Amino acid sequence: MKHTPILLFFLIITGIAGRAQNYYEQGLKAYRNDSSEMISIVQLFTKAIENSQEPAKSYMYRGYVRGLIGQFSMAEKDLNMSFQLDSTSYMIYRYYGKLYIEEQDYPTALRYFDKAISLDGKQAVLYDERSGVKALMNDLQGSIADASRSILLDSTDSDPYITRGFVQYELKNYADALKDLGRSIVLEPGHKGYADRGAVYYELKEYQRSIDDFTHALSFFATDYEVLYRRALAYKALGMQEKACADLKKSKELGYAPAGEELGKHPCN
Repeated sequence: MKHTPILLFFLIITGIAGRAQNYYEQGLKAYRNDSSEMISIVQLFTKAIENSQEPAKSYMYRGYVRGLIGQFSMAEKDLNMSFQLDSTSYMIYRYYGKLYIEEQDYPTALRYFDKAISLDGKQAVLYDERSGVKALMNDLQGSIADASRSILLDSTDSDPYITRGFVQYELKNYADALKDLGRSIVLEPGHKGYADRGAVYYELKEYQRSIDDFTHALSFFATDYEVLYRRALAYKALGMQEKACADLKKSKELGYAPAGEELGKHPCN
């Protein structure tokens, strides 16, 4: 009987493990890059699970991605499996919370974020995400408190500035909203920061600034029918009827009912 040399056996085993580990790393990289290829991400984490590499995390990420594509029952099963493998990490509670946000079950999401924070209260992202849940539940002061805590822990992340800025806008604290949203844009220019700041400028009747910010927002997400509608109103306020009509028509075509209502009241040529 021939025996495989120990060194060769070691190389074979580590090579197999390395290939499996690559599935997990590839899935994680695609997930973190906000890839739209959700099915491919699910498949990568499935292969990682099949090869017993980072199974708790692979089930967790696969579950959340399944939730994003509407497979809630399968998503919940994956997260439950992840929980069985490792119930001590704040991450699993965080991803339960994120999943229930997708399901619009905000009280349940809040409970999971509370638990995650109880396990590790130094993670800025947990306060940021809980801030968003509280905003959705109309706990605006609680949302501001959590966003402020997140910023205290990590002032380089744009997300809590966006959340706090939006809540300040809802509270009509426009100066504070502009400050937070402006800071978010300095840190990371993006669709949400520009769209929300444009809304603030509109309320302040600074219509040209509003148009400029809405235009920047549309450069990131050209089919945002609400931003198109809002920009149309700003154009209209400045008497730029042709541009207002163009935005209203496009917003209506994309399915935004208020744009159709506006066109019904004030038809365009």
